Amino acid sequence: MKWFNGLRLGTKLMTGFSLVAMLAALIGLYGIREVSRTNAVYRDLIAYNAIPLGPLSKAGMDFVRVRNNIRDMFLVTTTQERDQRKAAVLDLFQRIETQLAIFEKTIRHEEVRREFEALKAKFKEFQPQRDRIISLVQAGKREEALAFMRSEATPVAAAIDKGIEELLDTKLRQADTETQQKSAEVAASVKLLFAVIFAGFLVAIALGIYITRIVQRQLGGDPLEVVALARKVAVGDLSTEIDVDGKEPDSLVVAMHRMMETIRTLVDDADMLSQAAIDGRLGTRADAGRHDGDFRKIVQGVNDTINTLGGAPRLPPLPRHDRGPESHHPIRERDRRPGRGEDGGPAHRHQVLRPLQDFRLPHGKMRLLPRHPGRASLHQRDRRPPGRAGP
Repeated sequence: MKWFNGLRLGTKLMTGFSLVAMLAALIGLYGIREVSRTNAVYRDLIAYNAIPLGPLSKAGMDFVRVRNNIRDMFLVTTTQERDQRKAAVLDLFQRIETQLAIFEKTIRHEEVRREFEALKAKFKEFQPQRDRIISLVQAGKREEALAFMRSEATPVAAAIDKGIEELLDTKLRQADTETQQKSAEVAASVKLLFAVIFAGFLVAIALGIYITRIVQRQLGGDPLEVVALARKVAVGDLSTEIDVDGKEPDSLVVAMHRMMETIRTLVDDADMLSQAAIDGRLGTRADAGRHDGDFRKIVQGVNDTINTLGGAPRLPPLPRHDRGPESHHPIRERDRRPGRGEDGGPAHRHQVLRPLQDFRLPHGKMRLLPRHPGRASLHQRDRRPPGRAGP
């Protein structure tokens, strides 16, 4: 995972969120697939087990009506009524054939196929018997038709009724078996879906923890703590001690620790130089080699400023009306010479000199006083001879 650790923080977060989103999408797609599969299972159960029972039951009821109409032909007395019964019988047989054709399209098991073929054979056997009974009745041979119906047609009709009933029972039994099998498959799919969701949940948590640790490792701590530390440094509060034990060398907290140590070193050197100047120890210098970059320039500039001040001549005070133009003052003439930029020349020293308030020269205590905004001059406060104690 080195490639991941080398990414930017924003890229890491976006990568983590994208992975979680992809994981959620995969779980959702798997759930949709399982739901669609379950829907297909129940659709098949209805299409091949429940729906076919309707046409088969209608065929059985229509056959009962056929037998009733044939029996009614023995009871009616007019030819018109017998013709109506005959037409009804023929129409019912057409409906039976249509219903059986619908049922046949839904057969998927060999056992059902065998029973259905046996039932169709019985219907074919009954058709000529039906036609003979109708013909005998219409010819007025009721006794002969009745005897034939009882001896030949009735057993076949009973076999048809029994075949329809057995086919219904077989179909219901197979529907129950398939329902149990499909229910077990659906239950297994539901368990697997829950397992996938739970696994995705754990992976998402693990990924979140991993990314959080990477971010905290890169920051070196909690973001709120890092922000609070940065705010303290921004207002010059360097009193906070940062614990860098166990922190990554390239973390933000370690970098801030180094920054604070660098600033503390600069502050210590500046404080040491200012205190030395106040105490009159103008030979004291800060080690500019301890600093880098612009910080080194600052320390070196202060050192050069003190070097300049250490060699300044001791001037007697001039009456205010005899002082003349500012440019005639020897020190100011020296300070106004062309500078050398940032190499510690006089111009740079003059700029660094302005913030100083008090310093002690070998011949007395001097004070830098502003003459007007933006400019300053040196005035001798105490002209006591060397060696004479003074405040």
